[in-house]
Amino acid sequence: MTDIYGRPWRRKDILACVGPGWRRLVEKLIEDLQDLDWNGQLHQIKEKFGGLRFYIGDGTETMHNRIMQAEEESLHTCSDCGEEMTELKHKGSWIYPLCDGCWKEER
Repeated sequence: MTDIYGRPWRRKDILACVGPGWRRLVEKLIEDLQDLDWNGQLHQIKEKFGGLRFYIGDGTETMHNRIMQAEEESLHTCSDCGEEMTELKHKGSWIYPLCDGCWKEER
């Protein structure tokens, strides 16, 4: 995989951009995109507003739909432990994608 400038981007560095609870979700997304003949260009990966953001260069509608599916799934997955969660947590203006158990540990 490469970044927007064509520099190699190792999978372990990509996975380090998200919490451990989302790594399985991102691994599956990357595998699915590769099965769809994705060119491997990843512009950015991050958490924003409590959800995963995964930005690629050119891609098919199917690829972008798969990315949207993963981003939606992240809104129901704890970024720390990977367990299903019912709602995002808020503290001030920050949004945290944490389950109840991880939220208690964080506070």
